[in-house]
Amino acid sequence: MRKEEIEKSFLERYFIQNAEQRFQDETLSFLYFRKGQFLNPKKMQEYIEQFTNEEIDSFYNKNEFNMPQTRFIVTTKCTLKCADCNFLIPYFQKHLEYSLDQFKSEFDILTGAVDKIRKLIFLGGEPLLNPHLFEMIEYSAKSEIVNLIEITINGTMLPSQQLLDACKKSTKTYFHISNYSQNENLRPFLKLEQLTSLLKKNSISYQMASNWTWEKEDGFNAEKFSLSQTKEIFQNCYRTRCLSILNSKLYPCPKGSCGIELGFIDANDYIDLRHENLREKLIDFYKKDYFEACEYCALNQDRVIPALQK
Repeated sequence: MRKEEIEKSFLERYFIQNAEQRFQDETLSFLYFRKGQFLNPKKMQEYIEQFTNEEIDSFYNKNEFNMPQTRFIVTTKCTLKCADCNFLIPYFQKHLEYSLDQFKSEFDILTGAVDKIRKLIFLGGEPLLNPHLFEMIEYSAKSEIVNLIEITINGTMLPSQQLLDACKKSTKTYFHISNYSQNENLRPFLKLEQLTSLLKKNSISYQMASNWTWEKEDGFNAEKFSLSQTKEIFQNCYRTRCLSILNSKLYPCPKGSCGIELGFIDANDYIDLRHENLREKLIDFYKKDYFEACEYCALNQDRVIPALQK
C-alpha cells in the first residue's frame, strides 16, 4: 500500500503518529534506560519517513496493529482546582477512580486487541492520589506489549515508597512532572525540588518542562459547529493525539471523555473496551476525521498562566 492510497486521517492519525511516537520513545529509551540505539535528532524527519513506511508495511503486510499512545485516567481526584483544566476535573462532584481489579481487566482487554502500545500514560486528576497506582505500574510494566510507561504528575505531591520501588524495578517507567512554577501563587504548594531530589536519589528518570503556558479553556458550546468547522477543529487540535481511557471507555481526547462523563455533551463516539470486536473498532477509530464531541468543543488559543486556581 502506498501512502497516497491511504485515507488522509488514517495516515496522519495512525501511521505518522506511530512513527513520531516511535522516534520519541526510542530516544527516551536510549537516554533513560540505555536501551536500543542513539537516534540523531538532526535526522528526525528521515527516521519518521522510514518509520512511517515500516508501519505501513507492518499493518498491511504483517497484520500488525500498534497504538501510538493511550492514557488511563486512573482518578478524577486532584490536589488542584485549575480554572483552565482541559480535563474539566474541577467539575466532578462525584469522582471516578480505578480499582486495581478494574484496571487489570481493562488493561488485559486492551493489550489483547493490539500488538503494541508505544506509550502508556497514567494521569488524573492527580494519579498519585490513587492508592493502587504502584500496583498498576507493576502489572503493566510486565507486559511486552507496552514499550514505555509515563506517570504524569502535577508536582504538588511526593510519590510513595511503594511507587518508587515499583518504578525502580521497571526499565520502561519514568515521570513527567508538570511545571507550574510560572504561577507565583502556586509556588508555595509545589514540591519540585523535593520531588526531583527524591527521584534522583532512587535513580528514577523524569522530565519536566522548563517553560510552559496553557491555553484558556472555554468548555463546550450549546450549539453545534458546522461539519466543515468541526473537521477543522479536529484537524488543528493537539488533544486528538491523546486517546484517553476513563470508566471502561476509550475516548478521542481527555476533554471529550470528561465532557461526556459529566453530561455536558451528548456524544457516543467512544469505544467500550468490552466490545467483542475491539481490534476492528480501534482501527476504525483511527480512520475518523472528526468526533461528535468536536461538534461542541470551544477552543481558545489565548495563552494563560498555567494552573490558575478557581
